[in-house]
Amino acid sequence: MKVHDLFLFEYSSANPFVGLVTNIDLKIKEVETAQSAHSSTIYTTSLKSTLQTLLRFIESAAEWNVPEKKLRAELHAALPAIKSHVKAALTSASNPTKAREHLFAARKIAVKKSHLYFGSIT
Repeated sequence: MKVHDLFLFEYSSANPFVGLVTNIDLKIKEVETAQSAHSSTIYTTSLKSTLQTLLRFIESAAEWNVPEKKLRAELHAALPAIKSHVKAALTSASNPTKAREHLFAARKIAVKKSHLYFGSIT
């Protein structure tokens, strides 16, 4: 497990949406790197691996222990839509621009359901 994964796991125990949005933000930046590499095969393979890791992280969110009932309900309500956008990003990994759009859509859902303020990412 990487250091930033440990950080996200620990920090997201306070509010799971913080972990979700932060992890999606990291993946958006990695997709931008793939875009600047002009979609070489190496970056496409790496991008697919990265997005699969994100998908596993999001799938594990269904099992997170969220003590506050309202927050848990919001998390479980948001997960299917977030997961579908991440899956769409994974299937369009050969087109980083499209994958990035799907990740932004997943981020938008997570931010909206979180009822927190997150800075914008460009």
